[in-house]
Amino acid sequence: GNATRDLGIQTIDTKNFRMHCFQTPTGIKFIAATDLLLTDLTDALKSVYRLYCDYALKNPFYNLEMPIRSDMFDTMLLKLVQTS
Repeated sequence: GNATRDLGIQTIDTKNFRMHCFQTPTGIKFIAATDLLLTDLTDALKSVYRLYCDYALKNPFYNLEMPIRSDMFDTMLLKLVQTS
């Protein structure tokens, strides 16, 4: 069916910055802090999730509790941030 899922908290505004949150279907959360001018980072955080899947989850030596140690992930993340 076309079931909807609870997306949880998507943004939290403070006096000085905005927190953006994207939660994956498996419960992993991607969080970014920005200035208050950026209103929606959903697409950018989904792109980070795709990078995470490609360069961390597909690595047979990676486990969920580990920090991401991948030069390609770092390179592609930097490229993503610079072009967004």
